[in-house]
Amino acid sequence: MNSERNVLSNTTFITLGYGLSALFGLLRQAVVGINLSPIEFGVYNFIYIWLGYANYTDLGINNGSLYFSSQEAGKGNVSDSKSIINNGYSAVLYIGLTIFVISFSFSFFPFNFLDDYRNLLRICALAVIATMIFNFLQVEMRVKENFLLISISMVLATFFSFLFSIISGMYITERLIEWMLLSWVLGIVFSSIFLFFYSKLSPSIFIKYEDIKKLLNQGVPMTIIPIFIVIFIGIDRWILISLAEPIKLGFYALGCTIGYGMIFMIPNAVGVVLFSKFLRNTGQEISTGIEKSLEALMITSLIICSLMPLLLGISILTLPYLLNYFFPAYLDGLNLIIIVLFAYTAFSVNSTYNFFLIAHDKKRKLFFILLPMIITLGILIYISHSLFGLEGAAFSLFVCFLAQFFFATKLINSSFLPEKKWSILNLSSLFFPILICVIYYATFEVRLASGELNYDLANLIKDCLLFSIYFFALIFIYFKITGVLDKTKLIAKLKKIYK
Repeated sequence: MNSERNVLSNTTFITLGYGLSALFGLLRQAVVGINLSPIEFGVYNFIYIWLGYANYTDLGINNGSLYFSSQEAGKGNVSDSKSIINNGYSAVLYIGLTIFVISFSFSFFPFNFLDDYRNLLRICALAVIATMIFNFLQVEMRVKENFLLISISMVLATFFSFLFSIISGMYITERLIEWMLLSWVLGIVFSSIFLFFYSKLSPSIFIKYEDIKKLLNQGVPMTIIPIFIVIFIGIDRWILISLAEPIKLGFYALGCTIGYGMIFMIPNAVGVVLFSKFLRNTGQEISTGIEKSLEALMITSLIICSLMPLLLGISILTLPYLLNYFFPAYLDGLNLIIIVLFAYTAFSVNSTYNFFLIAHDKKRKLFFILLPMIITLGILIYISHSLFGLEGAAFSLFVCFLAQFFFATKLINSSFLPEKKWSILNLSSLFFPILICVIYYATFEVRLASGELNYDLANLIKDCLLFSIYFFALIFIYFKITGVLDKTKLIAKLKKIYK
């Protein structure tokens, strides 16, 4: 077990894994976007969202296995840890095979309405079981704290998907949506084969049902919150698929792809690693564990809230050139895509907050934040689209993501900091960086590409440098005035957190 790896190295591994995975994912989406029309891309994206729910078909077994197997390994009970993880794997295989057999068999039923969807149904059946196996292999590696292998597996999955998408685009001319989805599934299959070489899992026909019951009791509550988070992120596209023009929905889908792949993925990677730290801290004396978790949360919150808006600003400046040279069919959706990117930046810090609240037994309160936010977002999306089109819907997404950020911050303050206000959890310190981007975008016109590569590249570099100077100068002045930098002693606390 790689227990000597500290949080910093694990964070580095998983962040690089997410970053490279996001890069290949964006390249794959670029290949898909180039080969499909905006209408087809909108359909592809809608199916892709639904396939994402395969991550939760394990019924909470994955989370329960991670929780109890890690706990037993930490106590030195290696045999009990292996027993729990093997029983969990067996249960996942049973569930996955059941879903696969039912879905695959259903595709052969003699129903006329299935005629255009039989191959898609078979691909979805394969996607479910492939995703379940891949996810549990990653659970085993998380128990072993081998984040390096997890990172490599993520990169391999998206790389092979990217490679197969290129091949499909070059040689396939019919039913291209199906082949692009199959390319994504094959990437997962090849990455799972890689993890099998390092796996010590031993599934069995007979399962210890006492263990499974225990895994479900712990795993289901830990799974419900991520499901609601996925619903919160995806409900806008569920509603818009029936309301928006297909071509504009394609613009909107591209904005979501860039926002999720470039802006949200990195903070989520940090949250994954910190979640293990939060769980370990809960095993310590209550006040000490919470103090350590809060300190880790505070520092990462400040970093994420500062760097993600910087990434947003650079993305906005780069976007016109990206669209002009690689996605000219999407150039008319520039402003819509930019608003969507603002929304995903507002949501980027929520990942670490959500992991913290789940680890420290605030799942119920987090649920009662997410549920009304989902309902509110659904209503606002419908109304704003009716009044202002997709731009209004995208702005509603930004407002609701920002509101969830606000309520999660207030929950942490009220639950863990009733008598003292730590400056990094001060709302103004967290919200100010994204406000800078709002002001910049509202004040300065985003430069469009001229079509001359050298000239455009020089302008892009100049604009990004000027924005970075503008951004860091305002943040430094603001943090200096509010005392955030002096009070936190950032470098010293980072060393303490990651030692």
